[in-house]
Amino acid sequence: MFIQSELNEYLIKKYLDIIVLRMLMIYPKHGYAILAEIHKNFGVLLSPGLLYPLLYEFEVKGWVETIVDNRKKVYRLTVKGVKKTEQLKSFYMKSFKQLTKFMG
Repeated sequence: MFIQSELNEYLIKKYLDIIVLRMLMIYPKHGYAILAEIHKNFGVLLSPGLLYPLLYEFEVKGWVETIVDNRKKVYRLTVKGVKKTEQLKSFYMKSFKQLTKFMG
């Protein structure tokens, strides 16, 4: 059985795609800032080894682009990434609504 902190970590990892994309929709960030914001907002410390492959995948798919700022890679959403973020947000909102309805 999950305890609260384990469940929270599980859910953050499960929905990391939309969490990171929504963070980048607000403003561009470098990887460490993303990790710090996740920790601040959700109380979960993620490994860079979990985040950076996801950011690379987003870059390959054309959802994010990188700029180098003071030797740090800063990630920002592309137009394609904004569209994908909205699609995922809509999908997750509908899914959570169905789950909430099912759970009563």
